[in-house]
Amino acid sequence: REVSAEILSAARRLLRVTDNFLMYAQIETLAESPLHVDRMRQVTTREPASVMYDTIVQRAMAHERRNDVSMALDIEGVGVTMMEQHLDKVTSELIDNALYFSRPGTPVTVNATPTEDDVTFTIRDHGVGMQEQELTQIGAYRQFRRKSQEQQGIGLGLVIAKRLVELHGGTFTVSSALGMGTSVTFTIPRVKEAA
Repeated sequence: REVSAEILSAARRLLRVTDNFLMYAQIETLAESPLHVDRMRQVTTREPASVMYDTIVQRAMAHERRNDVSMALDIEGVGVTMMEQHLDKVTSELIDNALYFSRPGTPVTVNATPTEDDVTFTIRDHGVGMQEQELTQIGAYRQFRRKSQEQQGIGLGLVIAKRLVELHGGTFTVSSALGMGTSVTFTIPRVKEAA
């Protein structure tokens, strides 16, 4: 049973790496077509809070850290111009990073607040953090401290999240300090209500 469980776990990691590689290639292809980008921005998620809540709970339980995660998703009834699958992917990648790079028992917070034009999302952990130099070098296939911290992926999750947000007309910033944790803030345009 133990060997079977390890094989299954390795297969799931490989599937996720493969999915991320294919998604990254798809995103970069879509980014070259203004027509496709425009069409993407037409698709909306009417209840982003429920999409994020479900994703966050699922990922926290997978990491066995449900009690470490707190959420303040004050956006009930506020839609965003991003399809559900992309919002789920952005949330999943960012919450996985926050949980993976912080110790069990330390808090991970997720906040969402509306502004007139956007919804601002922030995911904050109190984990290992990043050096200033690493922040400027975030990119595809880039991993830091691989020798000191086991990493299963190929460094695409954060880049995929960033590119998806930007392709949907949002902004994406990462602030971090080594040993103090990381905060990722991104915005997604709100759905404009008909007058």
